[in-house]
Amino acid sequence: MINGYLNKKGLTLSDIWFHEGCILNGASFYCDPNKEAPAWIHSAKNFLSYKRKKYIEEKVVGAIFIPIKDLYGNIAGVVIRKLGDTENKHDSSPMKKGQYLFNLNNAYKDILKQDSVYVVEGSYDAMKLYKEGILNTVSMLGTKLTANHICLLLRFTKNITLVLDNDPAGYEGVQKIMHEYSTYANFHYTRLDTDPDEFVHKNGVQAFLNSVHSQSSDLKNNILGRR
Repeated sequence: MINGYLNKKGLTLSDIWFHEGCILNGASFYCDPNKEAPAWIHSAKNFLSYKRKKYIEEKVVGAIFIPIKDLYGNIAGVVIRKLGDTENKHDSSPMKKGQYLFNLNNAYKDILKQDSVYVVEGSYDAMKLYKEGILNTVSMLGTKLTANHICLLLRFTKNITLVLDNDPAGYEGVQKIMHEYSTYANFHYTRLDTDPDEFVHKNGVQAFLNSVHSQSSDLKNNILGRR
């Protein structure tokens, strides 16, 4: 089931290993078999044991654990995608998601180099785009874009392209952020028909870039023109 979920998004276990993630398959945890277990595994031993017991009771057939790191590579928390017939498929360790951007520790050099950043909602969206060579990509971890996020990004670029879910709540949140921070950053915003990871997997990187750049200017003018 884990491989099937990842295949749908154009990812593999190697991508999970790259981000120092691990998987829970039944009652057993697995990490990259070619490396020693990541340091965060040992520090989060009690948390992982608790989740394993809880998920077994909930009949969760598998789960993917991805560590969230700050800019300097320090572990800030863990996000979890539960698989199987479970009501709530998302979980995490206690953490303030609005203070962190997933993959920023990997992407910041390319953000500086390209003087631009793509901001997506989910960690798997960021993993897929990064895998396909869009190295200046970060994720908001499924939360709303915050002032902390903007301040982090402004350390590296003023050119921010938001590639968020196509829903009313997400659109309203983007409107607010772009109104508040348009003086400091050059925002672009695009909406896709599906999640970015699945869009890229189905249509390719170039189709993604074409869609983003063809939509973003018009949407930006539409939002900021409503002041």
